Amino acid sequence: MEQRNDDRLHDLAGKLASIRQVTNDIYTQASDHSIIDSATETFGSMLGSVRSSGARLVRAARAGHPVIKTVGMALAIILLIYMLFNYFS
Repeated sequence: MEQRNDDRLHDLAGKLASIRQVTNDIYTQASDHSIIDSATETFGSMLGSVRSSGARLVRAARAGHPVIKTVGMALAIILLIYMLFNYFS
């Protein structure tokens, strides 16, 4: 009976060591924020680019640039055709 208790205690110690290792691995990966920081920096840069492009587009539209009007008309026609095809399909 004592031998069986020692065996069970040894098995329990092995399981406890495995749990400690998994816990340490989770802590190590959770404390590594470099991937999150890199993604945040990349999205921040992309957001700045989109904002500046949008601002230039608005400036061109306010100035009445003919290319903007042509592109707007083309997009409106494409959208209309798309909606008609979806409606009648």
